[in-house]
Amino acid sequence: MDRLYFEWLLEIIEYNPDGPETHNALLWHLYGTPFYYLKDTDENRVFDGLKLREEYDEYFAETTSDFPCSVLEVLIALAKRCEEDIMEDPDSEDKTPQWFWIMIQNLGLLSMDDAHYDGRYVQKVLTKFMNREYGPDGRGSIFYSNNTDRDFRTADLWYQMCWYLVEHVYA
Repeated sequence: MDRLYFEWLLEIIEYNPDGPETHNALLWHLYGTPFYYLKDTDENRVFDGLKLREEYDEYFAETTSDFPCSVLEVLIALAKRCEEDIMEDPDSEDKTPQWFWIMIQNLGLLSMDDAHYDGRYVQKVLTKFMNREYGPDGRGSIFYSNNTDRDFRTADLWYQMCWYLVEHVYA
């Protein structure tokens, strides 16, 4: 996998790998974990992730390696879509990093900084997420609801995000 591309992805979420509390191992794990989906419409999230590669290749006149779309790419692409397609405010700064870290927090991975990193735990969380083995309210996934009769496990990630935003941002 291309290290320069990985670093470019981290720039999108305004991540400082030399900051006081780092998540370098977690982010590298997300980058090295291929994203898979059980709901056919979540294939769109893979397309969004691969679109990041196209942006990178176009900007840097390079070709990224041919490897499966990673969890990191999917989460960053979804954070970008959230900001650019739904939440964009021309009078405000880009909140793509905020949306990304909210998803990490919702997964329960924010505590996996470099000082407390547990790769087996991270993999277990990612597997449960991709296998949709989280609660019907979305707890254990990247989006959840405190009050819903919808089963998040049956909805694609885009709808889960929209439901989350309605409850947690627009409420």
